[in-house]
Amino acid sequence: MKKIAPTLLGVMLACNLCMPAIARDITGKVMAVYHEPVVVNAKTLDKVSVSVNNCATNQWETASYSPGSVSDDNNLGFLFNDLANAARSVAMKNQFMNSVSGHVTLSVNEQNTIQKTMFWGYNWECGQDLEGKSAPAGGVRTTPAAPVQQKPASPANPLRKFGF
Repeated sequence: MKKIAPTLLGVMLACNLCMPAIARDITGKVMAVYHEPVVVNAKTLDKVSVSVNNCATNQWETASYSPGSVSDDNNLGFLFNDLANAARSVAMKNQFMNSVSGHVTLSVNEQNTIQKTMFWGYNWECGQDLEGKSAPAGGVRTTPAAPVQQKPASPANPLRKFGF
């Protein structure tokens, strides 16, 4: 019995140290992307920050990637380019053109460090499409195929069902 208490205490301590970070999502229009050099352990690394107009609060929020993780010359440089393009894109909505673009969902931890980035399609705005439908999980819009309307065959012309 005396050995169980320290073992249990050790297991509880290990579980508390290994608890996952609580993440939250920021969904909105990318307003600006910042690229600045920072010095970490005598090395100059890139720090990329993203300002998003949050859909839930209509306030700007800024989050950043870990220094050195996203740069225009590393393997995650596509994120930098995509975010820069999203910040420059215009949300145009009128009777002739529906082109809402530049929306993103950033999953951030409690230090406002971006853990995951998800870009939304051109016709999504604040988690809804232009028709007001909610966004599906995963950020990809899926549209079910419309059923094909077939004309019933006329009993007078049996070849009609083949298109004649």
